[in-house]
Amino acid sequence: MELKNNTSFKICTAIIEETVDNSLKFVKNVNNKVYSKNVPDMYEFRLDYLDKSELDIKNIEKILKNESNKIITVRWEWEGGKWNNEKESIVSILDILKRAIELNVEYIDIEYNNLENVKEEIKQYRDSLNSTTKIIVSYHDFNKTDDFSVLKKEIIDKEFVHADIAKIATSVCQNIDNCTILKACSEYESKIIAIGMGELGKITRVYGTQFGSMFTFCTVSKEKASAPGQIHIDDLIEIWNKLYLE
Repeated sequence: MELKNNTSFKICTAIIEETVDNSLKFVKNVNNKVYSKNVPDMYEFRLDYLDKSELDIKNIEKILKNESNKIITVRWEWEGGKWNNEKESIVSILDILKRAIELNVEYIDIEYNNLENVKEEIKQYRDSLNSTTKIIVSYHDFNKTDDFSVLKKEIIDKEFVHADIAKIATSVCQNIDNCTILKACSEYESKIIAIGMGELGKITRVYGTQFGSMFTFCTVSKEKASAPGQIHIDDLIEIWNKLYLE
């Protein structure tokens, strides 16, 4: 997102529609500024939100082939998503992510808490094809933010075993948690996405990119927020322009 003084910070908006057609319609509407004055730099397609009737690889390929810059994510229920074993019986997450890799989608996201052999298989498959797809390994904690030493040793450093980019999204319960998240941004500058969830964590969505987070997540509609504490894109751009205007 290019600001008035040419400062460039990246914004991603999540898409949580139940059909492929509605997902693509949403992107078109956002790009046409139907919901907001500003347009994000990329979209995170939350394919776990898709209805069971939509779960066909050929159908999903419409999203994978969409020209927008994108992250493909299929989030399990135990990680705060909508994917479950019933959906997995129709089409596996591995099949979806492997097809995304074959098509050189910009980013795919897989959970830190997924099985090691699953994460390793994805990485090996990407490398075997010399695909340009970047792998994000993400960790979510909806209850707390651990101390930085714990996050670094137990989560972030382990994410990089299989990831090009580490992602942490943790619940901010006290102001010191924001310091922890911004420290992670600084420590792993341009190799991490670090976000504080909840009302107290909004400050990390404003300053995280300045400290080194690759991008932040915004909503273009209050009804379409995919995580607690997301700021509307127009509000964030207004704040950034006031902060960084020459």
